[in-house]
Amino acid sequence: ADSRALESALKVMINRHQADALHSLCHNIGPDRMVRSDVVKHLNEGDTEKAANAFMNWTNPGLKKRRQAERALFLAN
Repeated sequence: ADSRALESALKVMINRHQADALHSLCHNIGPDRMVRSDVVKHLNEGDTEKAANAFMNWTNPGLKKRRQAERALFLAN
């Protein structure tokens, strides 16, 4: 269900790294918050950099490294 909600919210093509990072974040914050997130909003607007930076909106001290890793994966080629 998580992946279906995410995929239906996306209006753009994504690569494997982006998909992996997005699915990781979705698993952590839940599909409802994911589909309404700035990550998805910016990605659908075509702004990959803003989408990547928006991963950091979903952090706290214990999750900072995980979000940084997801952000890096999202930006990988």
